[in-house]
Amino acid sequence: MQKADTIFTGGTILTMDPSYPRAQAVAVRGEHIVAVGERAEVEALAGPGTKLIHLDGKTMIPGFHDAHSHLLQYGLELATVDLTPEVCPSIQVMKRLITQRAAQMKPGEWVRGWGWDESRMEEGQMPTADDLSQAAPNNPVMITRTCYHMVVANRMALELGGVTNNTPNPQGGCIVRDAQGVATGLLQDDAQNFVKGIIPPPEKAELKNALALASKVYNSCGITSTCDGSTLLEIRGEIPAWCESSQDGTLLVRTTALMSPNI
Repeated sequence: MQKADTIFTGGTILTMDPSYPRAQAVAVRGEHIVAVGERAEVEALAGPGTKLIHLDGKTMIPGFHDAHSHLLQYGLELATVDLTPEVCPSIQVMKRLITQRAAQMKPGEWVRGWGWDESRMEEGQMPTADDLSQAAPNNPVMITRTCYHMVVANRMALELGGVTNNTPNPQGGCIVRDAQGVATGLLQDDAQNFVKGIIPPPEKAELKNALALASKVYNSCGITSTCDGSTLLEIRGEIPAWCESSQDGTLLVRTTALMSPNI
């Protein structure tokens, strides 16, 4: 009989099986659960090399499945400037964080950030192109709101994207303008593509790093499998990164890729 690699005991083990809702122990071999049941019968699978983990009364449950996820996109955002409310409570802090990142980059390289939410910031208002231009005058800047439906670009990024005060709104999007008709830098929904479309695509190494970063965060939340709802929609060369990350063990979330039929 093959022995288990790891056995878990000493906690509340919830199986999610109505016919057997709680167990005393779980045995794992490789990537598979090989036994769930009473402690004595599971520990019979222990061998000299088996690792025994005592849960110290904690609860053990099966991994969560995220039915609609964007693992790669999330990982790419993790590598940008963190502008989430916990880190970035004000526009002043936002400008400082962007200035710090720009100082690490060459003039002309893109500075990107993610996670801002004006409703949870001190000013209670959207950042503007001028705010970002002051923070990084020599770099194009684009920051993505937490909802992914809006970005703010600085003046250099708007110019590179061909956005002027007179640029028509695209179908399905809006270039937000102030009372004088000046583009504020806020691009909603499909208007984001003016700027997103000119940012150089990430290299395969960046994609693999993004998958590794996101996998660790997902695992820390108990998420072990996902359906990726945007494979190839924005990044054409991502399939090799998925495959290599799976093969070398850095993709820690089992993923079903849902690809657009129009690719």
